[in-house]
Amino acid sequence: MIAFDELPTFSRGKVIGLDRYVVVAHPAQHQLEALTMAADQILSKQEKQTVTYRRNPERGRCSLASRVLLKCIIAEILGCEARQVCLHKMESGKLWCQNEFNKQRIDLDLSTATTEQSTAVAVAVGFGCKVGIDIQRMNPKQRQAYATIFGAHTDETLSEATIWARMEAYGKMKGSGLGQGLRKLNELAKTPDSADEPYQFIDFHKNNSEALALSISGDAHIQIFRGKAQQFSLCS
Repeated sequence: MIAFDELPTFSRGKVIGLDRYVVVAHPAQHQLEALTMAADQILSKQEKQTVTYRRNPERGRCSLASRVLLKCIIAEILGCEARQVCLHKMESGKLWCQNEFNKQRIDLDLSTATTEQSTAVAVAVGFGCKVGIDIQRMNPKQRQAYATIFGAHTDETLSEATIWARMEAYGKMKGSGLGQGLRKLNELAKTPDSADEPYQFIDFHKNNSEALALSISGDAHIQIFRGKAQQFSLCS
């Protein structure tokens, strides 16, 4: 069993007892390798089968790592063993979790993300709110494709990668993916106030080619606790 202090953990005492909070982890490359190696000890056979990518084994390994990380964070939140947590996937692709012993659903909202190159992973766990997380890396050809779809990019405050990461994160939070339509999602990513229901974005790694975005339901004030994993306390 991998030592928990080797993983992107968080301080449980800072969030337990809060009505709403989010924990986000973006493990380093060496942590991804350790998480993947821990899959046999932490994931069930069924859980491992759901993340097998025959055409892209590396993406499969990153997905395994994200599942292990999710279970470790959830176990820390609940104060139980990671194997006591069981992950399931909805038809939409969104994950949900269950107590393996009593079969009760655990009231947490989950989201995961990997890059197309399968070199980076991020996970988000929301308590009392819905969450969506996404990572985007855009090369010149992808930025040109963005311009073809949405027109020339003139926003100096948000890069194409950040906007697209926000679009994907919002779709994951809502459970509809990109099904709402690219143009509508593009507008929501740039102007959150235009949505029917309140939500907010938090951006990481802001540069022209790479972005990590988190979408959170609700309009509460956010207080960030920084540590091995980011913690967001959502205060009304």
